Amino acid sequence: MATEAADECLAVLVDITERRQAEQALAESEYRLAKAQSMTHVGSWSFDPNSEEVNASDELLRIMRLRRDEATQESFAG
Repeated sequence: MATEAADECLAVLVDITERRQAEQALAESEYRLAKAQSMTHVGSWSFDPNSEEVNASDELLRIMRLRRDEATQESFAG
């Protein structure tokens, strides 16, 4: 960003190293969880009552023979 006098250029640098490392660690953790669920033939799901969003693991959907768009709170609670 140049100053009004155009004799200086101001810049802000942000180190995103920690964020990238955290994103990579999260991705690795999610991968390991998915592999563990697949190997042990178990799954997991969660429900957010505020948004009514259902989040189901791929393995649970496979076990229950459901597509992701068929995953509802009722399909898992029953």
